[in-house]
Amino acid sequence: MTGAQFSALLERVGWKGRWLAERLGLSRGHMGDMMTGRVTVHPAITEYVQRVAKAIDSVPLPDMADRRFRED
Repeated sequence: MTGAQFSALLERVGWKGRWLAERLGLSRGHMGDMMTGRVTVHPAITEYVQRVAKAIDSVPLPDMADRRFRED
């Protein structure tokens, strides 16, 4: 996975690299290096974030039939 793909994946789940680095016990610099592609993203991290994205995608969207609550 490229740094750009990893950054896009983090954005997809709504996470900041800084937050994930802290959660995983990594330095912000190392996470930044993964996000820019200077270093390879660890496969375990990639798999973890991909599983989170899949879990998010599996949650059904709310029924928005009542358009009063939609912002168009």
